[in-house]
Amino acid sequence: MEDAKRTGGESILEQDLSGAAGSAVNQSAAESAVASKAKEQMNASQYSQLQKSAVAGGATPADKSSVAGQEEAKADPDAPEQAPAEEEVHPEEPELLDGTLFANGVDMTKGAKLTFTFEEGLVVSIQPNGDCLQKCLQNPAMPKSQTKGNSLVQDTEAESKVENHRLITVNGEIIRYMADGNFIVYFSDGAITQSDKRRGIWSTVNAAGIRRVRKVKDRTVADDMTPLKIDTKIDPETNATVKIREDGVLTIEYIDQSRLIVMPDGTNILRKKRANDEAGSITYITKDGFVPIRQIYDPVKARAKTVIGLGGTDALMGKDNIMERTNTGMISEVCLPDKTIVSSYLEKQELEGYNQFSSCMIHLIKRYDFSVVKVRQDGEVCMITANERAFLNDIGKQMDDFGSNDYDYFFELFGIPNERRSGVYTANLDKGRIWTEDEEGNYFIAYSNGDTVEKMSVSFNLD
Repeated sequence: MEDAKRTGGESILEQDLSGAAGSAVNQSAAESAVASKAKEQMNASQYSQLQKSAVAGGATPADKSSVAGQEEAKADPDAPEQAPAEEEVHPEEPELLDGTLFANGVDMTKGAKLTFTFEEGLVVSIQPNGDCLQKCLQNPAMPKSQTKGNSLVQDTEAESKVENHRLITVNGEIIRYMADGNFIVYFSDGAITQSDKRRGIWSTVNAAGIRRVRKVKDRTVADDMTPLKIDTKIDPETNATVKIREDGVLTIEYIDQSRLIVMPDGTNILRKKRANDEAGSITYITKDGFVPIRQIYDPVKARAKTVIGLGGTDALMGKDNIMERTNTGMISEVCLPDKTIVSSYLEKQELEGYNQFSSCMIHLIKRYDFSVVKVRQDGEVCMITANERAFLNDIGKQMDDFGSNDYDYFFELFGIPNERRSGVYTANLDKGRIWTEDEEGNYFIAYSNGDTVEKMSVSFNLD
């Protein structure tokens, strides 16, 4: 149900945020609304004269031909009716598509999804496109019918203040789903967008404090003439600039170009430079009661558009830094309470044939006991236990700092599934099976319905 609610909420959100959070006013929609209103106020003769004057004054050839065809039809009523001209549809440019929803024509919202549940009642779900959905399971409020005739008092907290769950996108936006059905969106620059279904409006306050209101029904946009008040102070000890906006947003800019934004609900967004003078930035998103998220962006890798080679030729790429395998230069890391780190990034790999590629989100799960799980968006899962990882290190490079510097398991994770060693488990979510191989080449397969298959390796060497 959460998936259905999310997809429905996101579709509404994508349609509404495109006009509410943008900086430019949709003039074409406003002009069309004004034109339709003017058409209703004019009679038919005045409107036809206006059409003729538009044609004479410089209308396009297509408009002229359509008006001429209408006049010929009126002049000759016995003539057969002409089919209306088909409207030319221009396909949307791929550069204008949202990278978090589509990549090389692949729907990034479909595929494998990871869900983690903890004792505190926190449920963390990592979506196929890398977005992180978090929800705290709480007991529902006691209904008013059960509070009559006793000393119990119903919870009086307004539904507009109660947060059901939140979604943190791979781009750093925080979408809060409120109990009354509205949305509150926090952006990494301090802007806030929220909806009001009862009034039918979307309101946006940008980082400068300018408020813009968009009416969904009328499709009109208006800006407030007076911006929100922003008080600015400078800390004499750290020389940090402190800004407090009228709606409760606190912004602290440090001298090392780091910036901390505290939202009205206590959500912290800290953006700072990467260590060792590397290009890009690191963003930390934290909130009490929710898991922290770390997002790393490298503009150099984003421009490089790294493509993984065919098969297992580049299996060891990224053994020192997983950023080397990303195609977009963006990695989103979810730090779970049990010290597990889930890294999500987009990987583009070459396929057989000329100019054939596939894009897929990769979720890399590194547990505290040094076991590793790789989950691809298309349903492939590869699991390496801590004992198997230690065994691969012993027969491989034998790195001293096990768990940090060893990388022999990378070839098993990112290599060809049929060439993986014994002890490595491979699963396919689409086919509902998991299999492994032992040292003698025997295959053991378990299906989701409980069936098991053993394929024994037979040797014809009679010696």
